[in-house]
Amino acid sequence: PESVGIAVASAPPDPALLESYRELGIERAVLWVDPADNPGEGMRNLETVSKVLAQIS
Repeated sequence: PESVGIAVASAPPDPALLESYRELGIERAVLWVDPADNPGEGMRNLETVSKVLAQIS
């Protein structure tokens, strides 16, 4: 399957962008976690990515 890197920001995921991922056949997202981030921030980022993945699939 195709994969894409996702930058997690405070803005909600763009539905048009998610649709374009589906159209391209992208099924997997890769999230790079900076080891310098505090653990709470990392968990919030993972939750956001989980929501995005649910919308893509």
